Amino acid sequence: MNSNFISQLSCIDQINPLETETGPSPEKAEMNDLWLGGATDGKYTGPIRIVLSYCKGDLAWLSAFILGFGVQSITVVSKCGVSPPTNLPIKDKEFIDLPNAGRNDHTIAYSMAKISAEESDDDAIVLFLKDNIVVHQKANPRSLYELLRITAKKGFGCFQELRKGMSFYHQTDVLKILNMTKYGGVPHSTSDGRRVWNDSKGFKSPFKNLGQWLESLDISLPSPLTPVCYGGIFAAKQTKIKSIPKVKWEAIAKSLSRGDNIEEGHFAERTWAGLLSAPLSEEEQWSIIGKSSYVNRVAAKDGGGRLGALGNYKLNHHPETNRHFYQEQKM
Repeated sequence: MNSNFISQLSCIDQINPLETETGPSPEKAEMNDLWLGGATDGKYTGPIRIVLSYCKGDLAWLSAFILGFGVQSITVVSKCGVSPPTNLPIKDKEFIDLPNAGRNDHTIAYSMAKISAEESDDDAIVLFLKDNIVVHQKANPRSLYELLRITAKKGFGCFQELRKGMSFYHQTDVLKILNMTKYGGVPHSTSDGRRVWNDSKGFKSPFKNLGQWLESLDISLPSPLTPVCYGGIFAAKQTKIKSIPKVKWEAIAKSLSRGDNIEEGHFAERTWAGLLSAPLSEEEQWSIIGKSSYVNRVAAKDGGGRLGALGNYKLNHHPETNRHFYQEQKM
């Protein structure tokens, strides 16, 4: 079966006729939701718990963000030596201090190991947040309601919805060749007004690429397509987290303990959705492949970016940015 999918992926060279239709249709709406990692239905009913990775951001936005959602509890994991605010609008609060290693991805793995060991079997939704939810990538933020609805239906929901015609789904074998040499991140201001980027010293991992890192942890991503959630903000069903052994989460957390700004964090970021999302049906895989007009095979300058993402040339509102991908696939 996989060979057929991969064969189809290797010769993507046309726009799906569905995209030339005028006016919306239920089938088109459902396909667009699938393409972007959304869902046409789904209703969350279980309790909501939050894990928040804290450095030094202002959490004033949190009250409005969760207003009316009945959040059951929050665990704030602090890593930068700054005490987080304690007057959070949630009754059940836990505050944990950890060494400054692995950033929010280490917080995620550490917290999943804790959750996996709990005896509770309730189908809570766990919302993983950072102290700043501003979207810096080429993506649109989802509302909390939409995020929870998607999670209730699919087991996993991503806060960011990719733009420029790119899909939530990536060609797994292309994604696995991802390797990065540095990561400057989003520039920040120093006390004297300078704009600086992250220090990339010690960034490079001992692994050749994402695929080798996965092998070292005995992790298999779905194939030939795997979902990828960028930005480190997502929600997952507690039952999905607990379905993976605690030792697996602990191994990931250990891998992310090597340093602060490290390549392994970018590997982990591209792994969460594949581990926690409900698997695609064969029909859904064919639908996604049929909608694709290219596979992004060009990494960003630092080696990262949306490597492996499926794209649709027609859906890109600025098609000139992806024209070379489309033409490359037709050659």
